[in-house]
Amino acid sequence: MKRNYFMTMMNLVDETYITDALPQKKYYYKNKKAASPPYKYGIYAAAAALCLCLLVFSSNGYAKEFISSAFKAIQNTLTMQGDYSSYATDINETVTDGDLSVTISEAYCDGINLFVSYTVKSKKGFSSYSDNYEEHFDMEYEKMDAIRCGEEVYQLDDFGVAGLEGKYTDEYTFAGLETYTLKGKPFPENFTLEISISRLIPETWSNKNPYLKNGVRGRWTFSIPISVNKADIQTIEVNVENNEHTIDRVVLSPIMATIYTSYPDIYFNTVNYGVICFDVDSKEWLPEEGMYDHCTGFTKISLSNITTGFEIFVVNTTTLTKTGAERFSYEEVKKHAIVSHTIHLQ
Repeated sequence: MKRNYFMTMMNLVDETYITDALPQKKYYYKNKKAASPPYKYGIYAAAAALCLCLLVFSSNGYAKEFISSAFKAIQNTLTMQGDYSSYATDINETVTDGDLSVTISEAYCDGINLFVSYTVKSKKGFSSYSDNYEEHFDMEYEKMDAIRCGEEVYQLDDFGVAGLEGKYTDEYTFAGLETYTLKGKPFPENFTLEISISRLIPETWSNKNPYLKNGVRGRWTFSIPISVNKADIQTIEVNVENNEHTIDRVVLSPIMATIYTSYPDIYFNTVNYGVICFDVDSKEWLPEEGMYDHCTGFTKISLSNITTGFEIFVVNTTTLTKTGAERFSYEEVKKHAIVSHTIHLQ
């Protein structure tokens, strides 16, 4: 049973809070001024050559702001916030097709999750595609992705999220993140990431050109060697069980916690099984995403705003929706939890 976590959480949350919970994004432009040093003619010639290069660069329409790290540009605005840039490996491989260039900026694999940062650049500028491109913080794309380890090929899973989460850093550049897993299984120590993007489908691009309603087709293909970085990874064996529902273990990485659970085969073809987490201090709900099979599943939460720990509750969501009380409150979830456990961070 594969479940879209967004639909599951929408089943839980009170409708009156949906509008209030929508993120309000801010976008900005950065302009930099350059000064020419008053040196001798040789320096003037070099400066003139440099200006000519910059003029050609600018006339091609590329971004004025150079992004050395896509992770640094977006990591504090993501749903799963975290210090990706401190653990990532620089890739900076670019493929250009027509007006659009796609760069894999960095990659970080903690052994369970693979985080890949991208930049998408337009020579003409995204305003040539849309009047309100900067209001959006994702970019859909059509792709094929897998990893190769020796002769073995493993398909990646992106939780059904068909695109990049990020932001436009200026008129010419979009920076975004894609998160992959092997459905909860560990990644090989060393592997090759193979990605082939065949279409970019940013929201509202078609409002200036109806022919773009299905996106821009092209070929952006990458083959990137990646090694797992297990620095600061901790596995906590929990093994707390009640009524055949078990919280098995929790894996802590610098970015997120991955919670592994098992349960009886009674939830097939439903969205009734849920793992809900709250901050141990504030009792605020922690957004999560997860994937669940017949009898096993895993759930991920960001650790960016957790100071001392978090509480894990396994629930049957139909019970919560029938109580008539506040369905998503800490008290209600705790009252109806099948099994629970608290993780204290060191």
